[in-house]
Amino acid sequence: MHALGFGGHARLDAAEYGAIGARLKAEYGYLRQFAQAIEAGELSEAQIRARLDLYYENTWTTYERARERSHKQEGYQWERRLLAAGGKPCADCVIYADRGWVPIGELPTPGTDCACKSRCRCWKEFDLADEQPTNSLLDRRHGWINANKNNKNKPDGASQMSLMIIEAEERPAISRIKTDIEGFYWGSPTDADLQEIKGHTGFDWDVTEWYMVPMLASDNLIWSSWSCSWHRSVLGLMVDQYPGRSLMVDHNSYSIEGTKGFFVRSVLIQQATAPEGIINALGNTQLNKAILKKDGWLQVYLQAAIPATEEGLIQSLKRRQVEDVSTGSILNGQEYICPHCSAQLGRDVPFNERNADGQFTCPHEIPGPFLKMAVELGWFGDEEVLFADYALMRGQDGERHFEASFVGVGNLPAAQVLRPRG
Repeated sequence: MHALGFGGHARLDAAEYGAIGARLKAEYGYLRQFAQAIEAGELSEAQIRARLDLYYENTWTTYERARERSHKQEGYQWERRLLAAGGKPCADCVIYADRGWVPIGELPTPGTDCACKSRCRCWKEFDLADEQPTNSLLDRRHGWINANKNNKNKPDGASQMSLMIIEAEERPAISRIKTDIEGFYWGSPTDADLQEIKGHTGFDWDVTEWYMVPMLASDNLIWSSWSCSWHRSVLGLMVDQYPGRSLMVDHNSYSIEGTKGFFVRSVLIQQATAPEGIINALGNTQLNKAILKKDGWLQVYLQAAIPATEEGLIQSLKRRQVEDVSTGSILNGQEYICPHCSAQLGRDVPFNERNADGQFTCPHEIPGPFLKMAVELGWFGDEEVLFADYALMRGQDGERHFEASFVGVGNLPAAQVLRPRG
């Protein structure tokens, strides 16, 4: 999470690795004390579960702390605290948010110095201005203004988002996915896409100055990192927000050197099934089949515009030296949904939802790697821990949530550059 918050592994230097090492040393100390308390019988089952939840939820603080370090290193002068969307912030967080813009580093990191503690989901925004910024959109230098929101104030020629429902069809093997989606192609931009580029940049261009590359950026199947998948609402947010966002390399989010172009078009496609090679990838056959049976195969396709001056990258893409694609996200109100209880109750049921009596609605545990490790180490004794088969990640709307990058190895087997026909 530190690397993600700092802008990607490529940006980590000796100082950052030192910071990570120091933090890990402290965390290992807490973990050792926790294990000793369990072994000595000093904690009840409820206390053990609560402590594990706190460890898991504390990753947000790690992420936010790294974001602050990265922005400070890049010369940002100001920061402000924003309240988590849809949540119930504590009085401390409300006070921090009310302070508005202050010098960077003056406000505590979300998850510290507040009654929410590790459950805090507030976040910081940063600004490059020399003088204290205001909230006026006219002098904002801290974010991307989403002019395409709800298709209002949209520049001429800008993309219209759409949901396409097409018949299921057999696709080529995972390593040979082709550009068989209408409007997604390689090469010089069409006249229509040249107008898209003009609409996003505000300048006139010649067709020789840009090169178009299509990609399957994300889907609703199981990730390679752990048993989780995107909630369909998040895929919808991706389609709404990607046009105009930067195309990057290795998730180097806080450096302009990592930006290689931007996206002009996005579309969500639903099919009844996926190719066998994708369904069976990483041994997740049964989980992927369960998802396909419920929602079909939901895929987010992006059309990228890359400046022709990025000749090295374009040649690497043609030679297939660059192939995998990965999406990154910062979700307000991020939470995990249990697929089993959701199916049973007919609505989305978060793992941490409680009823009127304060009891958990869902009896399942998030199948995260840390909790599974705790079970394998025998921290729960002979007690049976009921893990969900997988989790669904959901979030709420907001600005600057998504980016997409070319990477060496992606988190989704199907996420890759689309190859030309032939």
